[in-house]
Amino acid sequence: MNGRVVLAAILTLAVVITGAYAWAFLINKPAATGGVTRDKGPSLAFMGVEIEGLDSGQKRWHLKARRVESGQQARSVRLVDITDGAIYRGGEPYFTFTAGDGVLQNDTGDLMLTGGVTVWSNGETLLTTDKVVWKAADGRILVPGPAEVMIEGSRISAQRFEADVDAEKITGHGEVVLQTEGQMKITAGTLVYRLDEKEVEMEEPVVIEFDIGS
Repeated sequence: MNGRVVLAAILTLAVVITGAYAWAFLINKPAATGGVTRDKGPSLAFMGVEIEGLDSGQKRWHLKARRVESGQQARSVRLVDITDGAIYRGGEPYFTFTAGDGVLQNDTGDLMLTGGVTVWSNGETLLTTDKVVWKAADGRILVPGPAEVMIEGSRISAQRFEADVDAEKITGHGEVVLQTEGQMKITAGTLVYRLDEKEVEMEEPVVIEFDIGS
């Protein structure tokens, strides 16, 4: 799927101003040497904004941001204080999220969330981490660094995670550890959790440990 979000559409169609907004045009004077004009800050800013990411007219994600800034070269859009975020599947919210900041890449449509990112599934906390990336081209969510995922009362840690929204599965890679409420610990090289069937699959090497202490 394409999933590309065009900046012009964001600023004219997909951006809905929900409250008072401010246009902050910053005049950047040409440098005295070489006649080069440098972008010293945002050329356009919106306050209190809702943004939707669309793929062939279908909503793929939605969020609210306290502030949205667009650079002069229009290569990316910076988002500040993100709330009420949602990743959609089949026209319905599938994951919800909040984040401190974000960057929307105009050329790819990728959305990077940073700064205290929290993701929920069915109202339950699924993930808390520092960085999450939505890949528009194939509808994947990437967690590039070590993180923990909470699933059905169990805690899963891994060096990185990815979630395939369309396939409804979460995959943990590298030093995977699953700790259950029943004091069972399982380590594996790779773990796949299928959200639709609530099933866990692991790839070797797999080691199971039981805490039989009092």
